[in-house]
Amino acid sequence: MPVKKTQLSRAQRDRYLEQAQELRAAGLECEIPSEWEENSRSLDIVVAPPEGNILCELSSGITACAIGVRIVALTSNLILEDFTIASKWDPELVAVCSNPKGLYVVGAAINFTESESLNRRIEDGLHFHRRGDTANGWVIASGFKPIPDKYGQRMTTDLRLTFTDQFGHDHSAQAQAFLERSARLKASDIRARKSPSLWPAEGLPGRKDPGREVGVPTPKPVYGDVDGHPSHRGQS
Repeated sequence: MPVKKTQLSRAQRDRYLEQAQELRAAGLECEIPSEWEENSRSLDIVVAPPEGNILCELSSGITACAIGVRIVALTSNLILEDFTIASKWDPELVAVCSNPKGLYVVGAAINFTESESLNRRIEDGLHFHRRGDTANGWVIASGFKPIPDKYGQRMTTDLRLTFTDQFGHDHSAQAQAFLERSARLKASDIRARKSPSLWPAEGLPGRKDPGREVGVPTPKPVYGDVDGHPSHRGQS
């Protein structure tokens, strides 16, 4: 009697996911279940909680967004070359570039140094040489589509963060942030939202060893982040 298979094994799912991503990278329309991408075994992506992220609509109409993230390689020789942040009203907030002073600034909502941000490292090719390598910092993007009125002040808002590797494969994770609208936003409010650490001092949940930080030398700690990265944010 034939047996109907109702679920793929992990190995089969990963193989089919890789093939589907290659087809999509080649320009073919290919629908990939979001849970397949989120469960891909190349990266472990941990995002900060809603209160640790920034989502702000400025008076100019620009949307400023910064997500705190820790990335752990689950395979060797993986290079991240791009990232995007998507919302339900804007499918692609674009990565912000640094200004001549080496700062990532979006109005009064966002002000980060290059050592705090992963943007430049991803632009240059963030290379995870071996399994267990980690990268910790902020990914910063902006958009020009107005946020619909149905999204109110301090509303928890869903975002989707996607990294793209050297093979054109996407690695995605869900994130959330509390929306700030510039009409109600004061500089003191942003300063008050500084977080001394994005994650608990013991590091990643379920991991005793946070791994080896890759990409840049460890800067001097400011607020005791577990990897030695300063975590002040949003200062005007």
